[in-house]
Amino acid sequence: MVSLLKKIYLIVPTLLACYLIFKIDMFKGSLAFIREKNCKASPFPAVGAQDIAQINHKTAIVSHSDFVRLLFKRGGAVLAGGLFVVKEEEGKVLKMKVGLVGFPEGVKFNPHGIHFHEGRLFVVNHSNVSGGGDRIEIFTFDQQKNEARYLRTIRFPPSMNWRLSDVTLVGNKRLFVSIWRPFPSDLRGIPFDSFLTEVKTLLYYFSPFRLQNVL
Repeated sequence: MVSLLKKIYLIVPTLLACYLIFKIDMFKGSLAFIREKNCKASPFPAVGAQDIAQINHKTAIVSHSDFVRLLFKRGGAVLAGGLFVVKEEEGKVLKMKVGLVGFPEGVKFNPHGIHFHEGRLFVVNHSNVSGGGDRIEIFTFDQQKNEARYLRTIRFPPSMNWRLSDVTLVGNKRLFVSIWRPFPSDLRGIPFDSFLTEVKTLLYYFSPFRLQNVL
């Protein structure tokens, strides 16, 4: 009987660990799409490409942020985030850094989701490291100069820290924002979260009854 209980004691945690590994795709290759015959990897000149928004049929904008270091505090100094224009010319893919004009001094720019509409660029910004919390930055984009000129900011309360994911404009005045984390995190990053927040987050992600949150 004791031997059987010991086996059960070992088997249950092992099965739980296997389930978690399966759920988070730990061994899934990040470049699995290369197996598709019509897809080809295109090296990106900066760390952490996050989102892409189409400007026209040959041009797009890509956001990038160093979220591994920024959010999880691993791997040394955080690399600066930013935007790149990606365009196709004569069969070649060109990538050019977008200049920010008039962006507020002292505010970190760590872009996540982006959306482009009629010359305006909407960017989810995790400016948390400068104490500002999550924001949506709004720019006008000049394709000729390859510049994003700052217009205004939509600020979110502390209850949304580290939660915003993507943004899109619906109609002329309404923005929809998606959420990637169910609960707010410490401005300094996930390692500084309370034990209760970590438990609630794990229960949420692995619960079959969880709700999909969309603002």
